[in-house]
Amino acid sequence: MGIILSENSNKKSKINLINNDQQIDPLIEIFDSNPTIYDCDCQIWNVNQQRLLKNRFQIQFTKKKQIRYIQDGEILRRDQGENFNLSSQWLTNLEQIQYLKWFGKYVDGYKKIGKWEIYWRGDILQEIGGYYSNNGQKQGLWNELIKNYSSQAQVFEIGEYYKDLKYGTWNYVYKNNIIGGGSYISQGQKNGKWINLSNRFWKKSQITYSGEYKNGKKVGVWDTLCNGKYIIGGGSYDSENFVKIGKWIELSLDYWEKSQVIYVGEYRYGRKIGAWNILYNGKQIIGGGSYDYMDELKIGKWIELSTDYWERSQVIYFGQYKNGKKVKRWDILYTENSEDYMSDEIFGGLYEEDNHNENITYKQGIWTELSDGFWEGFQLIYKGEYNKGKKIGRWDIFNEEKQKIGGGSYDIRGSIKSGMWIEVSDQYSWGSKVTYFGEYENGKKVGRWDITAWGKQIGGGSYNDKGRMVEIGIKDGRWTEVKEVFGQHSYITYNGEYKNGQKIGRWDIICRKADNKSFQKIGGGSYNDQENQEGPIKIGNWIEFSGFTKYQYITLEGEYKNGKKVGVWNEQTNLRMNYDY
Repeated sequence: MGIILSENSNKKSKINLINNDQQIDPLIEIFDSNPTIYDCDCQIWNVNQQRLLKNRFQIQFTKKKQIRYIQDGEILRRDQGENFNLSSQWLTNLEQIQYLKWFGKYVDGYKKIGKWEIYWRGDILQEIGGYYSNNGQKQGLWNELIKNYSSQAQVFEIGEYYKDLKYGTWNYVYKNNIIGGGSYISQGQKNGKWINLSNRFWKKSQITYSGEYKNGKKVGVWDTLCNGKYIIGGGSYDSENFVKIGKWIELSLDYWEKSQVIYVGEYRYGRKIGAWNILYNGKQIIGGGSYDYMDELKIGKWIELSTDYWERSQVIYFGQYKNGKKVKRWDILYTENSEDYMSDEIFGGLYEEDNHNENITYKQGIWTELSDGFWEGFQLIYKGEYNKGKKIGRWDIFNEEKQKIGGGSYDIRGSIKSGMWIEVSDQYSWGSKVTYFGEYENGKKVGRWDITAWGKQIGGGSYNDKGRMVEIGIKDGRWTEVKEVFGQHSYITYNGEYKNGQKIGRWDIICRKADNKSFQKIGGGSYNDQENQEGPIKIGNWIEFSGFTKYQYITLEGEYKNGKKVGVWNEQTNLRMNYDY
């Protein structure tokens, strides 16, 4: 799961993005500074659309040497900074933040020793983990999770460590089958024949790359495979400079079975040059443009696809580049048929060059934009004004019928929400008209926020504000939250209490099966009543909502002890009363 960080602090921390992983060097500089917050974009599984969708959370470093993971005012997890050495990485996968726990022994406050085990959603992952030496280094045989491990990407990598470095043969294992791997030599370098996994490998995008390494550098021909057998792309690396050369067929970042988008063009000395075409389903050219022959900069007219482009969301951008920067008018079109670019309405706006630096351009003036995740069942349109790339003033939200259903204002500093807002749920659709109403102060939610659906209030709660001696924008007190919507007027809510952003005490799971049906408690349980250093911890008996089948929802019943599932857990299927989608 990839991640994008945008710093919300004046402190410039030493952070690098390397292969979608964040490295801090040195970590202590962040903890000694003022509290630093990073906004993070990630992907999470959506049960209604049956695909990965964008989501957002925050990472906060505090003066108490804590790493806190926060989503919409809820503290999902806390990790102590003393338990991180200077080269540690923090979690960037939202599911791992919520459900992954390591258990083992520390010495000297941060050094891991002995056996370490992994728990996922409260269950121990049998035979997963390994041993640390007395020096805190991984040693011997390890069975590890891949970096983007999730409910949709349950892949393990198995091999040996020597003095904290991988060596010898390592294999990737998915559903008890070896699907890739290769060998490491000294200094943990890959060498010889390898099959790598895509950074976004998951069950509907089982993409691997097959080729050869020479002392950690890719050489020769590399093939891109789907499901381990179909070659759908690839190209060559130079054997002396180890860079891409010649013709390449590359997959889009979010390639999956319903978004088979590829890019075809040429590399020279590791840089894209000349015309590159964008193809859909491997044959139909639906976009593209040209790169210059020096610096891999886009030039001239381009047709680009949205990052969420798939068969039910064919959003296309038309415009021009100058020295790699967007200029002049850019149009946004939506079609339900990739063979026809025309749509009923053209959206978009203007890019303007900076008066002092022609290499800088930004959105300017009135823009009409489509929402992230725009698709046939979630057609939201945003209209407002940009000033030097920042949103200012009033922005309105419209549905597919051009009805205004929400919006609010940004202050004069730009892109900072202020005052009263009506926001729309990430799951908003014709059958899930969920909105949120409340106030922003300096970009943070404060006071009471109400949750409404189909014009009726169905939940809500309060965020801390200035008048209280607590952190602004954090949930506090009683809340009713909408967690799942599974049909028109049918949804599941979680009802309970927050204390300074952390769930405590009893939480009930309530189901409403249809518009004319009463609310029914289908589960729930208790969290530790005290704010816990690690975040919320489940205790005692629980009935958990597990998911949907077509006509049923599933619950699991059992016991937690200090956040770990113990004893026998029973699964039960329950009839759904509403089948509308």
